[in-house]
Amino acid sequence: MPMDRLAWKGLRLATLAAIVVGLFVAVRGVSFENFGRVLRSANVVTLTAWALPILAVGFALRAARFRAAVGETPMSFLNAVWTMLLTQAANNLLPLRAGEFVKTRDFVAAGHAPGRVLAAQGAEKLIEATTLVVICAPAMAANLGYRTRVLEVTALVVATFVPLLVWTARRFRMRPSGLGRVFAWSLVADAFEVALVVVTLRSVGLPSGLGTSLTVLGAVNLAIALPSVPGHFGAFEAGATLGLVALGVAHDAAFAFAVLYRMIQWVPVSLGGAIVWGWRATRRPSAVTATTP
Repeated sequence: MPMDRLAWKGLRLATLAAIVVGLFVAVRGVSFENFGRVLRSANVVTLTAWALPILAVGFALRAARFRAAVGETPMSFLNAVWTMLLTQAANNLLPLRAGEFVKTRDFVAAGHAPGRVLAAQGAEKLIEATTLVVICAPAMAANLGYRTRVLEVTALVVATFVPLLVWTARRFRMRPSGLGRVFAWSLVADAFEVALVVVTLRSVGLPSGLGTSLTVLGAVNLAIALPSVPGHFGAFEAGATLGLVALGVAHDAAFAFAVLYRMIQWVPVSLGGAIVWGWRATRRPSAVTATTP
């Protein structure tokens, strides 16, 4: 077996093992009676009124971010939003973030060179990681017992990621204005993701301050940093649960939040992706018929 394949299998096994261990630690000692009680206490009105619109705006912001990363694009903004929704829905169902191929296919079909689309995806991921670290790292340091080190953490983040942004711009041939637009869209998208965490925490009566929400978001993204099983099942829940437990929240309530946060992220997006896929599938035959002499 070639060494690269062996190393890849080893990485996958190590990732799965880490997910299993993390999930075991997250649910150990959970009283499922209390878990059910917390989950049933969720304010459905709050979630419906706030979570769904926040999700929708989040996809619009991601579409704007990727269009900025690609540059001048013939794809309409609305079609880009549908593509983002399909991409995430596919990621919910397929391993190794294979849904990213949907984004590649759609933008290439819209008229972009494959190399430019792939470069934009690489730049987008690096910038997305940068903005998450920028907004989450200081809050995590402050909330996890390192209040006196917040300035040091902030300085380290700046010293590390400013050169990374410069390298990203050069590596992917992005103009400073284009890099700035992608960075700005990414920050706003992250802000809406924080808002979704706030709404979900508040719906089950848990502390929902900005510091807590940023810590949870940071913990979740650390847990799902490596490609793994479809939808990051296990890693997502472990990150959300352990992030709250580290802040002093009871295991039962923390795990209930993690499951609810997962449902909010998974169910509407997967259903919306299925609807968009079905709608596009019904339009293709008619489009072919319309253009056939």
